[in-house]
Amino acid sequence: MHDASVKIKEWARQHSDKRFPKTWKLTKARLSLKTGKPVHLTGKAWQAGVILEYLASLFETNDVPQIANEVKCTVWACNNLIGLLHSARAQGLFLQPEEIRQGQVVGNYFLRTFVSLNRQYIRVCPFVLFHCRPKLHLVAHMVSALYNERNPVVDCLWMDENWIGQIMYLAKKTHRRRTHASTLFRYCAGLLNLFRSLFFWLPFFGRTQSSLARSHDAFGLGLSYSLRRGLSFPFVGTSVYMVS
Repeated sequence: MHDASVKIKEWARQHSDKRFPKTWKLTKARLSLKTGKPVHLTGKAWQAGVILEYLASLFETNDVPQIANEVKCTVWACNNLIGLLHSARAQGLFLQPEEIRQGQVVGNYFLRTFVSLNRQYIRVCPFVLFHCRPKLHLVAHMVSALYNERNPVVDCLWMDENWIGQIMYLAKKTHRRRTHASTLFRYCAGLLNLFRSLFFWLPFFGRTQSSLARSHDAFGLGLSYSLRRGLSFPFVGTSVYMVS
């Protein structure tokens, strides 16, 4: 792992505008190497992008064994798709017809090869390789949304995972027998505090105090009634059930 870390940082200095910290290195914890658990890199998104470019360059400049040809194709397809979307982002918000076709072809090819690798490498080592959930699901949605002509890099697709992570952070502080209800209570309490902060600032933007008071009271009564009845709001109910 030490040699791989040195090579990655050296390659980044020569071929990328991103720079890894001097203390950065690959470790078992960073790769989540635990028996029976999926192997995945933990870190910043740009770090994963640089490592992906390094792997693509490594496969292109070195002879690859026959057994690793599909891994090479998967890395190439992923790097090509991400590179296409980011290069098109510099030209505007929308994709050209030829870019949409290329993105769909390369993206679907990546999905097929990744799923094939998942089936090939089942139980070949103590770790779970090429795990499909939930990351591959997000990529599948991104590829399927290309026909809209809007570049998915522009949208906040990757922020969904951060939001789910916040829900999981709340759920970890609850008792397992009341995870759903307690998580909903904690999340709605945060929403109420957010609304109160907006209630404080909105008078400066021209709304009357009386209309704001009525809105605040209505929101508080609706929140209290929903919690007492055990109901969930449409925008939090689905995510709460995803925690379990």
